[in-house]
Amino acid sequence: SESFYTLAMKIDQLCPDGREKSVAFTHLETAKFWASAAVARDPETR
Repeated sequence: SESFYTLAMKIDQLCPDGREKSVAFTHLETAKFWASAAVARDPETR
């Protein structure tokens, strides 16, 4: 989760405001969701 936050801060710093930045954040949120789901579904990580 800390890595996603760090990447979000980098995106915010480096990318100008606009559609591309918004899409980057959307895809980052999607990646975090699926990564969390994978961990939750794996019996070895419980």
